[in-house]
Amino acid sequence: MKGMSPKKIITLSVILLVLFLVVILTVPRLFDLNRYNPVIVSAIEKATGGNAKLGRMTWGLHTGLWLESDSFSLSGARGVFGDIAVKRVHAGISIIPLITGKIVIDNLRLEEPVATINLSGTNGNQIEADGQSNKRKVRKDLDSEDAKEGDTPSSTDNTGHENSSGTRPKKPIKFMITGLTVAQGRLTLNDALTLPSQTISRSFTDVEISTDYDLGDQEMTFDLSLRDEDEKGFGSIAAKGKLAGLTERFRLENPLLTIKATVN
Repeated sequence: MKGMSPKKIITLSVILLVLFLVVILTVPRLFDLNRYNPVIVSAIEKATGGNAKLGRMTWGLHTGLWLESDSFSLSGARGVFGDIAVKRVHAGISIIPLITGKIVIDNLRLEEPVATINLSGTNGNQIEADGQSNKRKVRKDLDSEDAKEGDTPSSTDNTGHENSSGTRPKKPIKFMITGLTVAQGRLTLNDALTLPSQTISRSFTDVEISTDYDLGDQEMTFDLSLRDEDEKGFGSIAAKGKLAGLTERFRLENPLLTIKATVN
């Protein structure tokens, strides 16, 4: 810009700013994520073994990439004895890691989630068995991913012959959440384990959760607060804690949990 007058510099800057705003406002409208709704729902159901529903999705470029859905629900998932429905889901995604094939969600915000956890006394042994089965499956999947990442990409299969397509195997996409926020949640716990002859139901409202994950230290810090709807129940509960040993793939290695809670 050497030799340009201040007036031309200002004019050029305004033009660039307008073009930038046009891109931010128009590009998300040109690419509609909702056409992939069935694909995303199918992938979630395949991964969890449950029934998923995903509402209308929007996205944009404002202080980074963000994705939003006006509703989400999941029921009957493997190893999860309950259901969840969320009124609004918002995810802020880092742009730079996308270049290396990694999806990093800086903050996953769940607004007004309603969750139900069912603990049945008649299937207490089944709960443990399902939990162990789910752990084995998760470990198998993770080991499979490790094996894929450890292999050197090539155009040959495991028999030493070239693939018919001649293409190299795709590396799995890495996925990580570094922050989670739950706002105005509601939790219902149906407990039939404590007293097998009857079910004790407790409802908690004003559930607020915020977490931050430090990849370097492999530590997750969290704040939790909720209120028992029963006046004769636990009252208001607030807790702060730290979980060390949680890897970016959600593995626990030498875990250490410290928590401090207060009940009012």
